[in-house]
Amino acid sequence: SRKELRFAAVESLGAMRAQAAVKSLLGILTDPDRGLRRAAADSLGALGDPQAVASLALALEDEHWSVRCAAASALGRIRSQKATQALLARLADEDATVCRAAAAALGEIGDSRATRPLIGLLDTPALQASALEALRRMGAAILPEVEQAFAASGAEARRLLADLVGKLEDRRARRLLLAALADEHPEVRAEAALALGEGGFLDAVRPLMDVKAADPSPKVRQAAAAALKKLSPRPR
Repeated sequence: SRKELRFAAVESLGAMRAQAAVKSLLGILTDPDRGLRRAAADSLGALGDPQAVASLALALEDEHWSVRCAAASALGRIRSQKATQALLARLADEDATVCRAAAAALGEIGDSRATRPLIGLLDTPALQASALEALRRMGAAILPEVEQAFAASGAEARRLLADLVGKLEDRRARRLLLAALADEHPEVRAEAALALGEGGFLDAVRPLMDVKAADPSPKVRQAAAAALKKLSPRPR
């Protein structure tokens, strides 16, 4: 059928990596057929041309979730910070699949402006894994924002952030994790202790010894003991 031929043409334009195809694909982003709009967004992502960013940002407002999703994924592949604001707005999309695609795209782009909004998703079970993966992909650049947002975040978010920060292999994580040893929530204190051990923070030995000796929670004392074991010199 004519529709199937158009669909195949749109897909092949992306597969050909033909930069000349960008203009044609941009026009298809407003086609009445949502399948073609989605395919055009996919192909623009495959081409990775920054001149598509503005039109894909508009496609994030499409009436159909699948098109919004494809537009978000395409923007993640292009990795232009010009898309950050439009993607941040989609973190509150009515469709969780679109929210997850927007979070993933923000992780690919790596703009630190996305750090706090992504931290805000950590207390939402359906979006938690996507937000955490996006923050992980952004790497050590998130640390200043994480430090500022940490205290105001929920207990589960603080626990997840302590674990994440410990895996970033950055010495600046030490200050946040040491402060988290005094968190009001035992799960957060335990995670911070384990992260200090995993991260090899030798200057955390004394604080960890204090936690192991005096923390009211058996789980936290156990985590401190495990961290100290990791930090103790290995026998030669």
